[in-house]
Amino acid sequence: MVVCQKEFTNLYFKHTYPQYWNRIIEKYGLKPVNTNEFTDISPHRFIGILGDFISKNITTGPCLLTHQEIKSLNYNTTPEEVLKMLLRHPTLEDYVSIAVETKEEFKTNIIIETYEYAKLIEYKTKISFEEALTLTKQSAENLIRYYDKKLGQKRVKYHLTHKKSEDTRLRELSSEFKTYFLNNANLSKKAKKIIQENPEESTWLRIKASFLPEFVKKDESTIIEPASSIEGMIHASILSNSSGIITRSPQTLNNKPVMNEGLENEIIYLNNDISEELKKLNLPKTKKTQYGCPAYNIFAFLDTRDISEVEINCNDENVESCIFNLKENLESFKP
Repeated sequence: MVVCQKEFTNLYFKHTYPQYWNRIIEKYGLKPVNTNEFTDISPHRFIGILGDFISKNITTGPCLLTHQEIKSLNYNTTPEEVLKMLLRHPTLEDYVSIAVETKEEFKTNIIIETYEYAKLIEYKTKISFEEALTLTKQSAENLIRYYDKKLGQKRVKYHLTHKKSEDTRLRELSSEFKTYFLNNANLSKKAKKIIQENPEESTWLRIKASFLPEFVKKDESTIIEPASSIEGMIHASILSNSSGIITRSPQTLNNKPVMNEGLENEIIYLNNDISEELKKLNLPKTKKTQYGCPAYNIFAFLDTRDISEVEINCNDENVESCIFNLKENLESFKP
């Protein structure tokens, strides 16, 4: 068995892997999550909680584009290229860390930022807002198929931010809380000017307002997001009756947390051909390579109830079988 598997097992189940999460816990004063209160998922999937309660109203939402995808947009980017990016989502991180399977009495509100990403595409390319919105709507349809399968339609309500009621509410909340964010958020001069002059059109402010329970028309809510969204969770807990549960990201193919910052060759896109996605791994030239490590780590993250079987299937001798089993597992997520 490759060395990293033993290290990974020992640390993962002690809730101390990797050191990155310990820094997050210390920096933000996170408390342990009582996972039994809201889910049957293993505790190691969660880093900690901001606040003192877990609401029956859960708020969460995927990223339509990763940080690297956004950086790649430019004046020459075509609508076809943007749509290809949008439709390969969700990533493995979105699928397992954001849309958490809760117990029956909980209701999940999934926010899909169709309006804000359309504005971003318009700003960074020569694509009109109207055309960009048709692209983000297609992205939303794709994501909804995945989350309907995972969570069940009865317990989920989707909030697409371009729709009239959601758009109106975000405009109201952005105007209501603009002074707070101007005084307390780390903003550039340009961002401050946009918020001062037209808060309703600030995509940054609209996204922050979407964390509030008032957006989903609730008196209280608990936000479930990866640590990359912790800033919005902190502001929501200050401004309103909300708490935040911070999830641990699954390992990428190169054994790094995604955190929305990963390079394309480190991320598994579930809507792509999984066989093609797994080609991002290099076949081992010697038994000393850690080819089985990424597959093993993903398996351990997804299902820890039968870790002994994972260890057998993902040792050096059975590495091809390990990858085949991972492929089948990931393909089972598809709607």
